[in-house]
Amino acid sequence: MSFIRNAILLLSWFSLTAAAETQTIEIFEQFDQARIVAFIDTADIDAASRWDPLSSPPPLSISGLIDTLRKADAELAIVEIELRQIPHHPGYWHYLVKTQPGLEKQDPYRYFVVLMNGKLIPAIREPESYK
Repeated sequence: MSFIRNAILLLSWFSLTAAAETQTIEIFEQFDQARIVAFIDTADIDAASRWDPLSSPPPLSISGLIDTLRKADAELAIVEIELRQIPHHPGYWHYLVKTQPGLEKQDPYRYFVVLMNGKLIPAIREPESYK
């Protein structure tokens, strides 16, 4: 009898833990000639501030964005920044940032999604398809 009770308790625990897990969404962005993909936990989106561009300045300013990037890697050179709404999440915005790891022109670009609460998420450039 105690085996059945323990099995029920164990199954209950697993079902509660599975329900507590957050979902991860993929966002695809076209950035210049590159197609970028980032994986964002929905809990991170929910934790970021909603923003209405017509009513106030963004919760994360450009200087705050630069500080966030410098904390991650002081040697990053910022090449381009764009402000975009997160697809299928009205009111939630992010910065899409193209950086260069060093001052050398041959270094590959690195991409980041930065949420309005300063959460830095690495993004991946999709490989170009061969024809």
